Amino acid sequence: MRAFKPVILVAMIGLGLAQAPHGLAKEPAVAAAAVVPATASDYRIGAYDVIDIDVFEINDLHREVQVDGAGRILLPLIGPVQAQGLTIAQLSDDLREKLEAKYVNSAKVTVQVKQSQSQHVTVDGAVTSPGVYTLGGHTTLLQAIAMAQGPAGADANVHKVSLFHTVDSRWIRSEYDLAKIRNGQVEDPVVEGKDVVIVAGSRKQRILQDLGAVLPMVMLLGAL
Repeated sequence: MRAFKPVILVAMIGLGLAQAPHGLAKEPAVAAAAVVPATASDYRIGAYDVIDIDVFEINDLHREVQVDGAGRILLPLIGPVQAQGLTIAQLSDDLREKLEAKYVNSAKVTVQVKQSQSQHVTVDGAVTSPGVYTLGGHTTLLQAIAMAQGPAGADANVHKVSLFHTVDSRWIRSEYDLAKIRNGQVEDPVVEGKDVVIVAGSRKQRILQDLGAVLPMVMLLGAL
């Protein structure tokens, strides 16, 4: 077996648009071009992500695979590998170690996330383009709203923006004032995968129809 050059990890993210859950986003979502690019240090692979794996000079090991519901991928020679919850660099290291243990003296592994299915945020309410947007890494509340092309003019109450986040399968609602965030008076919170952002405004009936089956009704009414 030919010994390759020392390992150089390469990590890239291909942004893909997540599919909206049933009943969400009656208006079409737009591509998340404004998202900060993900890096190997801050993106964690999730279930159903599509991953491209390449081992330098070993064409037979080049595979595009989808993470299954259990968080695993299946690769030739290696077999099943846990991928969910790992960063791109961690998965690269794990694959390299498994290959070097039996088959390759020095493996150069490249991992790319071609499509992220698990890391998305729903932005709804008084925004220009409500929808479900893929997160490409560290994303704040202001950046998430920017992905939806910002508040919808005079219809938006920028002083009442709700961020819904799940903790132990329970929804937690936090309320923010965008004006204070922009002025640096309060911190711009980080948005995580599966969070829901709602900008209050006059579109209450549509929001109740879109999100009533997803969020607790009492908490949803408080956001409006």
